[in-house]
Amino acid sequence: MAKNVPSLVGERFGRWTVLDQAEKDKSGETQYLCKCDCGNEKIVRRTSLTTGNSKSCGCLSRDVAVKSNTKHGDTDKRLYRIWAGIIQRCCNNRSRYEWEKYGGRGICVYDEWKQYEVFRDWSLKNGYNDNLSIDRIDPDGNYCPENCRWATSYQQANNKRTSKFITFNGKTATVKEFADEYGIAYSCLYARLRNGWSVENALLTPAKQIKKMTNAQKIRAMSDEELAEFLAEVEYRRSGFGGGAVWGNEQSAFEWLKQPAE
Repeated sequence: MAKNVPSLVGERFGRWTVLDQAEKDKSGETQYLCKCDCGNEKIVRRTSLTTGNSKSCGCLSRDVAVKSNTKHGDTDKRLYRIWAGIIQRCCNNRSRYEWEKYGGRGICVYDEWKQYEVFRDWSLKNGYNDNLSIDRIDPDGNYCPENCRWATSYQQANNKRTSKFITFNGKTATVKEFADEYGIAYSCLYARLRNGWSVENALLTPAKQIKKMTNAQKIRAMSDEELAEFLAEVEYRRSGFGGGAVWGNEQSAFEWLKQPAE
């Protein structure tokens, strides 16, 4: 039986922060959506994270290259890597993958932020710490003081172009945020809304509690006729492979299965 592998969501590996589990690769290996300190996102194999083979999106080499040409002395700091990532994906059209998602869509950087020291000073005055990442309030807007904040990974995960927003009692938030607030499974709330439920009913209708039964409980719930048919089928299948009867006789199996569960 395969062991349950603990999720890596929320953990850090080098410059990576694990945001969410992604689809397995062609070989069946677990992969995760990760965000680098510089802001770039990438799908990374679990083993690459846990063995240390992948520690960043590749920005380490870029930092080393520019370090000798900078005077502020911050090239080894996380805040500088974040700034460099913003400039890279919005201003460097040779960075094809990131450019297409940012600069290629018309997302620009506030002119004064093209100087690292200005961006650094704004960040330190507006809540920056090493547990937060830069987040654009409007995902289609620019990197500028009016549209940026320092946010948790949870806040960022709920502020994507693909996020679905709903409004209830004067509050607008994502489906995920409302699901967490009202104690409803996200899949349940999303399905209700998709099936045409009003927001009010989708949020306030209690979810049905489905009691799961073990196989032994299912068997004990059978009628005598259902159980006899079941035992005959099992014995037939086992005998077909040369295994003989499942129990010494049908009556002993019947008596054991009908005992109350401990």
